[in-house]
Amino acid sequence: MTPTDNFAFRVGTPFRYNATHVDAVGASPWNRPVGSPFVDRDKLEKVQRLSETMGCYQREAYVFTLEALNFTIEKLNHQGEFGHIDGKQLCEGICDYASRSFGYLTKTVFAHWGVTRTEDFGEIVFALVEEGLLSKQETDSPADFVEAFKFEDVFEKKLIYD
Repeated sequence: MTPTDNFAFRVGTPFRYNATHVDAVGASPWNRPVGSPFVDRDKLEKVQRLSETMGCYQREAYVFTLEALNFTIEKLNHQGEFGHIDGKQLCEGICDYASRSFGYLTKTVFAHWGVTRTEDFGEIVFALVEEGLLSKQETDSPADFVEAFKFEDVFEKKLIYD
């Protein structure tokens, strides 16, 4: 595996974009030339359609969620845990990945994308499932994302006091 390859999603297809290149002012894969190793036009077009259809979230929120999933899978695999990731595990991974990617600006970046609560990530995940970019099990539910954590506690108090 090369440094530009990302990890397979649960549907088994790579998504080649590193969300750490996304920021609140709009740096995104859409600004990269076609053919860049990080651009997968088909997936980006699906994400763009989702963003336009739902209208609630910026396209970067979808890309970030996919990247956070990859991050979480890799982190759990390194800990010897394999298999399905539930909503709670993904929320923990989102929290960790966001803190590493954006630090003190995490809450601001998320707000710019239209994400203000963990339930928003649940809506994003299930929209990605409907679009065929992710898969789910029968036990998965948007309720798994309800109040998984409070943004203020994690992205303000925790970062300040840790």
